[in-house]
Amino acid sequence: MDIVRIALIIACLVFLQSSAVPAIHIGSARPDLVLCGVVFLALVRGSRSGTVVGLVAGFLSDLYSPPALGTQALSKSVVGYSLGLAHEGLYRERRGTQMLLVFLAALLQGGVLLVLSLIQGLPGGIVSHLGRILGGAFYTALLCPFLFAIFERVLPGHAG
Repeated sequence: MDIVRIALIIACLVFLQSSAVPAIHIGSARPDLVLCGVVFLALVRGSRSGTVVGLVAGFLSDLYSPPALGTQALSKSVVGYSLGLAHEGLYRERRGTQMLLVFLAALLQGGVLLVLSLIQGLPGGIVSHLGRILGGAFYTALLCPFLFAIFERVLPGHAG
């Protein structure tokens, strides 16, 4: 039953990320709703689940940006694994801690994506990428308490 709920959460987040998020950007900053889902599941289920959920959610996200196929899958699986490793030793019930972890996860993901874009020779300067990464990380961290509250209701017994 949890697998079905997790799949529905990820599918909804990917749909919202591709349809609603472009309308709520602030400057070049866009929140990453899928990343919030990956972080939540990595924190409550561990590194293995975080990696798998990150890979699947990232791959689904990549389907909406074919020129960079695989970049979201790699970056979200790295985030899922990294935060999943820390799931035992963190006091993650406080919303401030959750926001900090999501901010750091977004920075990690942005760093992975920046390195991949530099390797692939994608256009855009480092400064513009860094501004988008920082803005997106901050925006995502601000939205995470609301999303985590929804996740906690949908997945009872898995409170972050």
